[in-house]
Amino acid sequence: MGGGDTRAVIDRYFSGHAERSIFADGVEFQMFGEPGRYVGVDALMKRFDEIYGAAFSPSDAKAERVFVDGGTAVVEFTFRGTSTGAVGGTAPAGTEVTVPMCGVYEVSDGRIQRARIYYDGAAFLRGS
Repeated sequence: MGGGDTRAVIDRYFSGHAERSIFADGVEFQMFGEPGRYVGVDALMKRFDEIYGAAFSPSDAKAERVFVDGGTAVVEFTFRGTSTGAVGGTAPAGTEVTVPMCGVYEVSDGRIQRARIYYDGAAFLRGS
């Protein structure tokens, strides 16, 4: 996959995380700071629903810098949200959270195949 195609997939991904079709069926998604990894679209969508709805609402992730080399993209982005207090391991309800992150995404056939997300997990407890 060319760099332009990879960039288009990443731009589409950051315009709305809930779009299932952006991920390969067997996508592997690892968020360092959390135990384990999420394999498959269903597992990943369940986790996104927890993060972007149950734990933080409203919330979003905005890409700030994107570096592409063939089918690999490295993205610096910021997660912002308001804690609902409904999920353990997050800041108290009403706390504004801003977490800088970096992700490495592997893209082929127009879909994200694998992602590794790096961040300070304690930032979700501290708030902004």
